[in-house]
Amino acid sequence: AHMAVVDLVGAALVSEMRGSVDAAWELSSQQSEHALALIGDQRLEGFFLRYRQTLELPAHVIESLKHSQAVHTSSQLMVSSFTLKASRLFEEASVNHLVFKGWPLSIVTNAQEELRGGADVDVLIEPGSVQSVNGLLLDSGFVPKYAVGPRSATGWRYVTYRNKELPYTANGYELDLHLRVTSEPSMMLPTAALLERSQEIRVGHHTLRTLGLGDTLAAASFHFFADYCRSLRRLVDVIRLLDRATNDDLQHMPPASRQAIADVAEVAGRVFKVLPTHNLELPAPNNDNVSYMSPLLQRHVELHDVVANDEVKRNPGAFQRNYSHLRRYTPPIRLIPRLIARGSLWFPKTAHRQKPIGLIRAGMWQLVRIFQGKTDSSI
Repeated sequence: AHMAVVDLVGAALVSEMRGSVDAAWELSSQQSEHALALIGDQRLEGFFLRYRQTLELPAHVIESLKHSQAVHTSSQLMVSSFTLKASRLFEEASVNHLVFKGWPLSIVTNAQEELRGGADVDVLIEPGSVQSVNGLLLDSGFVPKYAVGPRSATGWRYVTYRNKELPYTANGYELDLHLRVTSEPSMMLPTAALLERSQEIRVGHHTLRTLGLGDTLAAASFHFFADYCRSLRRLVDVIRLLDRATNDDLQHMPPASRQAIADVAEVAGRVFKVLPTHNLELPAPNNDNVSYMSPLLQRHVELHDVVANDEVKRNPGAFQRNYSHLRRYTPPIRLIPRLIARGSLWFPKTAHRQKPIGLIRAGMWQLVRIFQGKTDSSI
């Protein structure tokens, strides 16, 4: 049932790119139940509803998808409103920023009607402004998810070296303040360049800035990889962005970005049994990377997240696991120091300790954890 879902996604993508194809939902009632669970986990309800005629979805499947979609519709409207408010807050404070992933990505890929869901807003700012933006958010009623509280500008610089993002909450929504798009800076262009290359998208009477088309494609590829290759939704994004991006959009892009795009596009093509359409000048896919990513996705789809989630919960940020994964696109000489920096501090959640702690205390807390055999990092 799970692999049938993957095949149906591929058929719908072929229909989207090249016209109608012969495909139909031919699953039993019990298989349909498992398939619908996977579709919901992957946030693909809207995608399947969009192609319900092409895929000849039965009435009971359509009704189930519509029920889930109704929940997403309400959630998406509220998240969209929160996104505009957050962006307006940064604009009024003259903070150079852009919003990416989630709702902006749906707009860029012309998939607004699919309502991908998600309750967080991802905002990218220049790392050097993190201290002032942190103060802005606190003054505006945002609550940091972790008790991060460096006492000096040097401390904040260490945090920006260690972390790619800092999460905040307000009124039940989460705002992830990104200092870079990927965990390792060498994977994509520096944040200042990404902001300079950003594009403006129109949302009704409002506008938002988001990543340029080529950078959106690279980010989608890396997000698929960074999430240990679990998301069919990300692969759909990559297929669509490949068809939209041009070589001009990929100008000055680091080799790691181009390689990740090529590798993830190859994974998507194999999984969905579709040849992605594009005219981009990309390197040949790295067979070692593709052979590494494909089984991760297959295992996640077949086991529906049982094994993968258990592994993460047991060992969420192990040094060796992160190193083995990230080294595929980052040189060890850059990766190892950052992994050490991540493992050197422990910031508790504000739900457990509301008062922020400085780097010295965070280092002492992590030292105790290391003696206890815990090498993971909270953020």
